[in-house]
Amino acid sequence: VSSCQAPSVVQRRITLFGGCWPDYPPMPDREIAIYSTIGHPVCLRVSGLEYCMCAKPVIGIAADRRVVEPHPVHLVSENYITPIRDGADAFPFILPSLGESIDLDHAIEHLDGFFCTGSPSNVEPHNYGGEPSKPGTWHDPERDQTALPLIAKVLDAGVPLLAVCRGFQELNVVLGGTLHQLVHEVPGY
Repeated sequence: VSSCQAPSVVQRRITLFGGCWPDYPPMPDREIAIYSTIGHPVCLRVSGLEYCMCAKPVIGIAADRRVVEPHPVHLVSENYITPIRDGADAFPFILPSLGESIDLDHAIEHLDGFFCTGSPSNVEPHNYGGEPSKPGTWHDPERDQTALPLIAKVLDAGVPLLAVCRGFQELNVVLGGTLHQLVHEVPGY
């Protein structure tokens, strides 16, 4: 047993035959086996030689959903992506805000951590039993439908979580808290 293998190793075998014309010359048949687990070393075995490396942690980030006329887009500020990549030496994985249409359990299986970012939008008040927002308040219902259940699943799975700004509001709502929609207007704040 290789030092890279662990009891929960996922193994994929790929057999390569010849090259791809016209870009690559023919090569002898080779068998490649890839062994990996999330957050553990990744091993590549090519024709009996094994190469191992440590995989970077994968940190999930829920995207905002906005419309850039006429297209809906999913985005995360580089102010959140770059520190994960450079400061934590991790792989930032942006999760689209598609609500129930994505398999959140599958996503969590591949995450070593989750980062709930800030956003100019607010959590919709119906998610915590609040009064309707003032007209013109920016909401992101698609992010609510994705991030709120995802945070609950992340907590249940014991995946490390960091929340800032709107992300902290989302965490508070998931844990049963409420929000002051205009906290800057609350006396004493």
